[in-house]
Amino acid sequence: MIKGIVTGFLLATAILTGGFFLYFAAGMAPVATGDPPMPFEEKPANMALDAHIEKQRSLQPTRAR
Repeated sequence: MIKGIVTGFLLATAILTGGFFLYFAAGMAPVATGDPPMPFEEKPANMALDAHIEKQRSLQPTRAR
């Protein structure tokens, strides 16, 4: 009985943490500058920005030397 409760709690925590991560990584978080910052917003926002910059960099053709 206790083992099932602990397993369920850990599974629910993992799902919520993953959902939080994907929410920011997919760019679904609000971006209005007038909004107050969300908790722990700086790291996920920078992660999404870095991913976007890297994606744009890979789309640009490189110059032949």
